[in-house]
Amino acid sequence: MESPLISIVIPVYNGAQYLKETIESVLHQTYKNIELIVVDDGSTDESLTIAKSFANRLTVVSQKNGGQSSALNHGWQISGGQLIGYVSADDKLLPHCVEEVVKAFSQNPEIVLFYPDYELIDDKSVPFKVVYAPEFSRRQLIAECLCAPGPGAFFSKDIFKKTSGWNADLRFVPDWEYWLRLSKFGNFQRIPLVLAQFRVHDGSTVYTPPSRERADETLNVITKYFQDMSTENPLHPWKNQSVSYGHIYSSRHHLASGRFFLSLKHALSAIFIWPPNIANVFFWRFIMGGFRKFIQTRFLK
Repeated sequence: MESPLISIVIPVYNGAQYLKETIESVLHQTYKNIELIVVDDGSTDESLTIAKSFANRLTVVSQKNGGQSSALNHGWQISGGQLIGYVSADDKLLPHCVEEVVKAFSQNPEIVLFYPDYELIDDKSVPFKVVYAPEFSRRQLIAECLCAPGPGAFFSKDIFKKTSGWNADLRFVPDWEYWLRLSKFGNFQRIPLVLAQFRVHDGSTVYTPPSRERADETLNVITKYFQDMSTENPLHPWKNQSVSYGHIYSSRHHLASGRFFLSLKHALSAIFIWPPNIANVFFWRFIMGGFRKFIQTRFLK
């Protein structure tokens, strides 16, 4: 397997502003054995037209609007690659991304998911910060609800076939919830290179205060994760810490949206369930980050 086929899906819904850049970032990879699939999720702007302008170099699929998870699952199901991944319609891959992923895969075929470091870019595609992803830790993934993989993540198609894909009912943390399930099949591995770009702009989730339902997605996912778990499971002792972190995420997101009472309620629940969090610097900084986001979105935009 010197040059395995790598399948990349770009899900797009009204993403015409950045879609051309995203597509070109995949087509300009130094590694060439790539299958690119663009799934238009019922866009009403020029997204489908832009995707079709590259029709001789990629596959274009159109479906009724079903959300990002539905679009990704559709694309991955019809893909033929040994490794599969995705790029959001406003993000980009740097030229050596796939080449480095294939290299890592050839050296560590037992790994089920690879993910790199990445840059944050603005609406003009200007980088302004490097995000160094943490090394994979199953404890952090589960007990601290940490989603280490960001843009540029690739995983095994064989393992995908054994799962039900991304949960289409989730809008805020479908990736993390899927990584939880994927981790049951093996370890992930960080590639310590900047290989992708995540775009921060007014329409991105970074600047969009979550609704009440979305704010509690992390908590709901982790509660369900442990719901039917046997007390004999070696992961069960992480339950209280994990649910506590779920409340921390809810507290931050509610605070960012101006729901101060709910934020306080979840913060107190986090401490009650896992008292060590009261001395956890992350606990206070992370929640107060929600307040900074509230100020930014309400007064500084």
